[in-house]
Amino acid sequence: HARALADIREHGLHGERGDLQPMTHEVLDTFRALGAIQKRNGLKAARRYIISFTKSAQNIKDVYELNRLAFSHPEDVPTIDVIPLFEQLEDLQNSV
Repeated sequence: HARALADIREHGLHGERGDLQPMTHEVLDTFRALGAIQKRNGLKAARRYIISFTKSAQNIKDVYELNRLAFSHPEDVPTIDVIPLFEQLEDLQNSV
């Protein structure tokens, strides 16, 4: 998620300053898919967003920022519950 945000900051959300990486498009499309599912089927249909190898609270913040950036209109942004997975005890301890 940090790489996708860096890509957007470098090239612009719509690639105004160069092409976005395919991975960035994929991340944004994932949030758009969540939004479409929620719009059709309600919030409970797709609300959880799990991030593996979480290192810090910044990783969680990045997900919420990308979710917001994926949509032109604030009312279209899906409600998500970010679920961090701390695979390393040290990362969990450092996240507090």
